[in-house]
Amino acid sequence: MGLIEGCVQCTVGSTIMHMLHDPSLSSIDLNLLVVLRALLRERHVTRAASSVGLSQSATSHALARLRELCDDPLLVRHGREVGRGSVSS
Repeated sequence: MGLIEGCVQCTVGSTIMHMLHDPSLSSIDLNLLVVLRALLRERHVTRAASSVGLSQSATSHALARLRELCDDPLLVRHGREVGRGSVSS
């Protein structure tokens, strides 16, 4: 999905809002938003995993699913932490 044509700015939040207008909303796992929130708060996959009660592997998999769903890197590694990618900044 990534940047939406006609939008001046698309952030993580606005990209998700555009996704809500998609007719295939029922196919989206809303638990991924819980993982995204934890990743944005913790900026570290292992700490985010611990805060939501998942393994590091499951959290990494959820991030991969979010990236695929949004067609955007969303969060990228900066040293030992993850931070917002260029589009989601």
